[in-house]
Amino acid sequence: MKDIEKIAFDVITEAYRKASNLTLLCSFGKDSQVLLHMLKMHDFLKRTKILYIDSTFEFKELYEHKDFLLKKYDISYRNFIVAKNKESIADGLNYDNTSIFELTEKLKTIPLNQSINQHNIDFLITGIRRDEEGSRAKERYFSVRDENGRYNPIDNKPEFFPILGKNLYPLKNGGHYRVNPLLDWTEYDIWEYINEYGLKVCPLYFSKNGKRYRSLGDAPVTTPIESNACTPEEIILELAATKTPERASRALQDNATPYCMEKLRQNGFC
Repeated sequence: MKDIEKIAFDVITEAYRKASNLTLLCSFGKDSQVLLHMLKMHDFLKRTKILYIDSTFEFKELYEHKDFLLKKYDISYRNFIVAKNKESIADGLNYDNTSIFELTEKLKTIPLNQSINQHNIDFLITGIRRDEEGSRAKERYFSVRDENGRYNPIDNKPEFFPILGKNLYPLKNGGHYRVNPLLDWTEYDIWEYINEYGLKVCPLYFSKNGKRYRSLGDAPVTTPIESNACTPEEIILELAATKTPERASRALQDNATPYCMEKLRQNGFC
């Protein structure tokens, strides 16, 4: 555990050394909460902006947990950016009248890219992990995005000295880097960290009436799993025995179209 913690800390430290305007992309789910805690523990949080993409379709419990964490970590509203596609929301786009792929593009990818450009973000910390989903396995600790937020694996060369940021160079025309400190972590590692530091995460991760959520996306396209795990320790034991992938609960989104996540991420989605 301490090895991957140190790597994550070193990646974050290198990002702060190179960035002019570093921002944390935060969903307030379990992975984001690990990063919030890590930034707080190493005195980075006060000088970090937090970017939250609000699709307006999140779980009620996650919105409540967001408010709890904003108070817990004393995140001022001057450092908290909420991004919404107000035009699409006003048009009444929802999961009943719009395809999942199109809705994800309009309610998540577009406001994310607009916020990056509007706030001149040059390094964006994310909580993505390679083990979550196939297209994320191609990522680097420091991944290049162009001026439109687009991701091209060809532009992301192998990192021979990844933690030292040897591959980093000034990006032209408004491009930015996605910084992925948790890239090598597994779901099991995340829960070990949560358990070790006693983090209070969203209650949806714990069993209620024999069901819980492993991953939290928009409520209409996220399904729970059968589980009786009510504590981090019980979740760790459950994960040690399961063969079901974490994002099986997000299959409605991930499989909405062929290569859905690959296409979404090429356009700037996380």
